[in-house]
Amino acid sequence: MHPHAIAIGGSSVLAAKLASVRRLQSLAEVGQLEFTTLVTGAFLDFWLENTTPVISPLSKTITLLDGGEKKMTGVTTSFIAKCIGAIVAMPEEATKNQRIRIAEVVYTGKDLLHTLEEVTGMKWTVSNGSTDYALKEGLEAGKRGDLRGFYLGNIIKINFKGEGAGYFEEGMQWMDGAVHRQSLKEIAEKSMSQLNVQ
Repeated sequence: MHPHAIAIGGSSVLAAKLASVRRLQSLAEVGQLEFTTLVTGAFLDFWLENTTPVISPLSKTITLLDGGEKKMTGVTTSFIAKCIGAIVAMPEEATKNQRIRIAEVVYTGKDLLHTLEEVTGMKWTVSNGSTDYALKEGLEAGKRGDLRGFYLGNIIKINFKGEGAGYFEEGMQWMDGAVHRQSLKEIAEKSMSQLNVQ
């Protein structure tokens, strides 16, 4: 629902998702249903434990997109699970028909590179790329029926472009004190040890 995400979501798949969200909101407005939506940034454990156009942990390569200096927020799947538990325990009036943005850590592409090099004790191979190119590749993947590639291209553009759709500053206040936030280094250490990358 962020303007930047809407602007690039011109494909039929994302357009259908946008229509679903708008339908959900309209039904809630007339009292036909109630909802709570949890909005997250990028799943950092996914990015760090899988090969994507941004990072390849086993070969220790990373692509800095659009200079690598745009701020983003991210989460781990364990953080999301804990937030869901905390939200369920909240009073209904605090969560009814709310879109709750959560964030575990603030980072940039360069922060991620430096953290990975610190955690692994090795220099990583760095290339430079653009979010425009990632989106173009994603759209082409979608035409071939590669939905994983399609979604990755769109997510990369939305998250790494720095237009705000992947930066939930207010999400850093949600759950403050209720759910522990890991640091970027802690997240990277867990992911690299999971993959046995040293």
